[in-house]
Amino acid sequence: MAIRRALRVGANSGTPVEDLGITPDVPYRMTRRDLLEGNSDLFERAGQVLKGLTPHPVAITEATMTDGALRLKVQATNIDRLDVYIDQRPRNSVDLTDGQADITIPDTSTAQSARVEGFADCRLVASRTARLG
Repeated sequence: MAIRRALRVGANSGTPVEDLGITPDVPYRMTRRDLLEGNSDLFERAGQVLKGLTPHPVAITEATMTDGALRLKVQATNIDRLDVYIDQRPRNSVDLTDGQADITIPDTSTAQSARVEGFADCRLVASRTARLG
């Protein structure tokens, strides 16, 4: 049973993974050790690949409501643009400077959730959702 829905990234961003499978970015052939020793070579290779990637953390550090407007404080690393969604609807897009942003979204007094999507070089690299209220 799946608890979360998995979506593709990159050129197929937003397309569900379920029922379609995936095409790997890095091909890998299983080894004898993988079969006999719990995927030990696979885990080692995955660690090498992940170690070589640039991290893109993004966090909504504060979400406050004032006079019907939602104010978000966001911190991010290696991200140059944030798109902001309120209750699954696009509401704003801001360029990041110094890895942080203060974003005010008017007319959001009944908002239930806020999601920020982080981009680097026009590629979606991170997403964070906060429940409000």
